[in-house]
Amino acid sequence: MDENYAEDYMLSVGYFRLKSYFHSFYYPNSSMFVPNTMFESVVELYRFDCELRNILFAAIQDVEVAIRTRIVHFFSLRYNPFWYAERQLFKDRNHFFSTLVQITAEISRTKEDFIIDHFNTYDEPNLPPAWKALEAVTIGSLSSLFRNCKDPAAKKDVAHSLSIPNYKFLESWLECLRVLRNACAHHSRIWNKRIQSPIVPNTLPSSWISIRPSRPEKIYSHLCYIAYIQQSLPIGKTLKVQLKTLLNQYPKISVHSMGFPPQWDTEPLWR
Repeated sequence: MDENYAEDYMLSVGYFRLKSYFHSFYYPNSSMFVPNTMFESVVELYRFDCELRNILFAAIQDVEVAIRTRIVHFFSLRYNPFWYAERQLFKDRNHFFSTLVQITAEISRTKEDFIIDHFNTYDEPNLPPAWKALEAVTIGSLSSLFRNCKDPAAKKDVAHSLSIPNYKFLESWLECLRVLRNACAHHSRIWNKRIQSPIVPNTLPSSWISIRPSRPEKIYSHLCYIAYIQQSLPIGKTLKVQLKTLLNQYPKISVHSMGFPPQWDTEPLWR
């Protein structure tokens, strides 16, 4: 190993960030490296995780924008432009008010021109219509609104537009997207991380998986629902193609640690 290379890498990445990748090279239940472990192998795993996170973050953005747009569209059509601020549409009173406070704060902090122009033009009401307001809020606020809405009709419209037959699946996936997006945005380790488990249906109308993940908290389950939603979008098979290409570039990476089942790439979703 080139010690200068290792020193430079530690200075660029940081010891504690890189340390989380050491565990894959330890003996089970110990902090001792298995023989012949190379620093370059740790770096390769780190680089793989970085590239996986970049692919995933781009896919999450596509899916998030599509869900956000559909929520605004179907809810505004069914209710009114300010539905997100109307108490009677939501189940839990305290959750509604805490979400509305959060949304109001997010709108007040934004530097988006369309929000600034809105308040320069209109004095009332005190919040913009949904198609402006919900473009300026986090995916967490969006997930809270969707989950807390008491009328399933608009939720079904959103889910069905994405070939999801049960809006409960979308509720679960949207909340998992929130967790996963935050992990990606903060450069967290992704490849073998335990993440909030999504609902994994047995069947779905579009191409799906036939083998249920044995470890749904791993990244494979999340890749599945993201790839599934992408099928309903104009972007097509972006995640599928990029994921296969990445795994081919890093053949030494253990996909088992990511929750992938054997012969995962023969599943209808990934063909």
